[in-house]
Formats: sequence, C-alpha cells, structure tokens
Amino acid sequence: MTVAHRKSDRASVRAFDQLDRDNDGFISRAEFARGSATAGTAATAGQSIAVAADRAWSDTGINVRAGDTVTVTADGRIRLAQNTRDFVTAAGVEGRVADATMPNAPIGGLIARFGDSAPVFVGLSRTIRVPRAGRLYLGVNDSYFDDNTGQYNVRVDVD
Repeated sequence: MTVAHRKSDRASVRAFDQLDRDNDGFISRAEFARGSATAGTAATAGQSIAVAADRAWSDTGINVRAGDTVTVTADGRIRLAQNTRDFVTAAGVEGRVADATMPNAPIGGLIARFGDSAPVFVGLSRTIRVPRAGRLYLGVNDSYFDDNTGQYNVRVDVD
C-alpha cells in the first residue's frame, strides 16, 4: 500500500512539473490551459498539425480558454481544384467566392475558429486573442472541398 502511494505521489509531482513549463513552482492560467488542452488529444500546442485541403475544418485537438493568446504559423501549399496546376499558400489568393466559409477573405487561405465562434482569417501567420473557450479548428477558406488536394502544416502556440 505504501509503495502504491509513493508511485502516486511521484506521478503527481511529474504531472505538476509538466504543467509548470517555466519552472517557477506555480502553475499559471496559461500553463494550466495548455496542459488541459493537450490531455488525451492527438495534437498538442507547439507540434505540427496537418490541415487537409479537402475538408472544411480540421480538429487540432487543442482546447483554449477565452482570453488566451494563440499564435498560428503555417507553411505548405494546396491545390484548390484538380484541373489546375496552380498552388496556393496559407495566405490564399485574391478573389471572392460568395458561398465560401469567409466570403470576403482570400480564397484558399488558412482560417480558424474556436468552438462554434465565427471564423477568423489567419493566413501565413497570426496571433489571436481567443474570443471564447472551446476547441481550436483550422480550415481552408473555400466553398467546395472535394476537388482540393494538399495540406498546410501548421504550428499552434498557446499563451
């Protein structure tokens, strides 16, 4: 019984140490949010996340809290239609599609939403103050996804 208790204590200390990223002996709100966001998810803040061009939204597996600061940086290229040789970066291309997720933002650009919030344009890189708590979703600004190919490789940092 004592051995199990000691293992439990060591596990608790290890969990605390993982959350206390700046090693100051305290867990800040941002450190706690980052830790709770990554528990049991496939992706964690700071890792590369693939955002596929052939679907409206990709679940990052990262939960954020209202007021957190999220920095998103993307690279990679996608093709918006099978019959074109033109590739697009996360900055998107000028032009508007009335029924795109964000009709007034560049087509093919990287976009984000937090839970069921309105989408925001990200492009190649953006720092966003989270408007409401929820899961972070990343997507491609388009109206038809079945003919898209490629992916953006995205890094997300939460503070």
